[in-house]
Amino acid sequence: MADRWHYVYYSYEQWGRGYIGRRSSKVHPSIDPYMGSFTDKTFAPTSKIILAEFDSVEEAIQAEINLHVFFAVDSNPHFANRARQTSTGFAWNRGCPTPRTGEQRQAMSNSLQCAWQEPEKRQKWLKGLRRAWSSESRRQAHRRARQSSRYRNEMSLLVKQRWENDDFRREQIQKIQEMSLSESWKKRHLDGCNKNRRYLYILTSPSGETFRVESLRLFCLAHKLNQECMRRVASGERKSHHGWKGERHAL
Repeated sequence: MADRWHYVYYSYEQWGRGYIGRRSSKVHPSIDPYMGSFTDKTFAPTSKIILAEFDSVEEAIQAEINLHVFFAVDSNPHFANRARQTSTGFAWNRGCPTPRTGEQRQAMSNSLQCAWQEPEKRQKWLKGLRRAWSSESRRQAHRRARQSSRYRNEMSLLVKQRWENDDFRREQIQKIQEMSLSESWKKRHLDGCNKNRRYLYILTSPSGETFRVESLRLFCLAHKLNQECMRRVASGERKSHHGWKGERHAL
């Protein structure tokens, strides 16, 4: 028995409109009462036809996309679909709300703020958000999105654009220095290093001076070095870092 059945269906009204959708069900499609996620309140399907079953949700989505394109469900008056499925989400051709004006956005903002002040509604929204964000499917989708090359390229471009701003760069550098050079932070980090100490680093400066280091992090902060680069130097993954060389020994 499969954990879920992935299928594409056609639900319809007798002598009326139809709806093409995709479903992942915990029960067999033949006994699944689901009729669709349509938002048209005037559409009331009474029957459903299973068009095809698939081994994976990706195959079902692709079949749904092909059917939506072939029948142009977002503009065809014989269908209750208001949007057409695509590989990146839904696309609208009809029924799509026009861009909201400033007055409409302000009215919606005021309405949401008023609703947020009501404890019952606020708790209901928060409960729904927690349930959505804690679901395994949501975490997997978020993980896949973050691992995609498109997401990485967009984030890399965004970071580069931010750091090209002199004011932003100075502000971030100052925050990092204030956090990492404070005495309280040094003490907490040193306690952690002493508790989990594993290596003795023997580092050589560009001038030939030798240092025996147990806390690589604090040493790099004091000498304005990159800790990860120095770790790679000490482990033999790279030859040097700003002229510094070294090796490490397990304690």
